[in-house]
Amino acid sequence: MYLVDLCTMSQVELKNQNLSMRIEDGVLITIFAKGVFIDLNTIKKAENSRKVLLVGNKCPVIVDFTKADVFTHEAKHYTNSDAYIESFLSVAVIVDAKWKEMLANVYIKFKTFSVPMKVFSDLELARDWSKQHLEQTIV
Repeated sequence: MYLVDLCTMSQVELKNQNLSMRIEDGVLITIFAKGVFIDLNTIKKAENSRKVLLVGNKCPVIVDFTKADVFTHEAKHYTNSDAYIESFLSVAVIVDAKWKEMLANVYIKFKTFSVPMKVFSDLELARDWSKQHLEQTIV
């Protein structure tokens, strides 16, 4: 029921020194700050912020890592876990190069995730793809 409320919200936002999170048209967009070091601690803090923002609801998520400097193996492993993505309807990841997008999408094809996941190098394409997953849950 609250999911529909998320869909009609124009914008809700949380910010800290590591990231900004906002809900736009029912899609949660997380953008990591320039130069941030993304380790497990940073990811868990982001997860706690997300839980506060979503209040237990599920929605499509876009995560933009293009400005971050380091993303540790431990943090990557945790973000690929079903426990981490359980509150998502879908996950779109934004990277800074087309070759990274292609390589990551090959990886995704061979790994099974509990929600649809895709990597993009273009935010607008990620938004369109994410909105499709939101619309499927409302119908």
